[in-house]
Amino acid sequence: MATPKQEIKRGDNWDVYFEYKQPNGDPVDLTGCIFHLQVRDKSDNLLIDVTEANGLTVDAVNGRVDCTVSGAVMRTLPCATHFYDLECTYPSGRVESSQTIQLIIKYDVTRPE
Repeated sequence: MATPKQEIKRGDNWDVYFEYKQPNGDPVDLTGCIFHLQVRDKSDNLLIDVTEANGLTVDAVNGRVDCTVSGAVMRTLPCATHFYDLECTYPSGRVESSQTIQLIIKYDVTRPE
């Protein structure tokens, strides 16, 4: 199965969300879960590290995690293909990660100085 892809222009705000659903479509209660999202390059160098302290917002009852990274941070990334996933640590200690997603940073033409 191919790795999912997401494209964004360098310097644009990046917003992505994850929804956790039961097989019947009801949301998973994420109360007490701890989330962590990292973006890494092909050489496994850490480029962005996001937690609830700096960009993750958890709507536990509705099973949703939103990630927001500013344009200023995204401007620091080289134009290339990078990779990210979201890791969830449940109160029981169980750790699960989302699928790995390609984050393709494209060249931006307009760059106000």
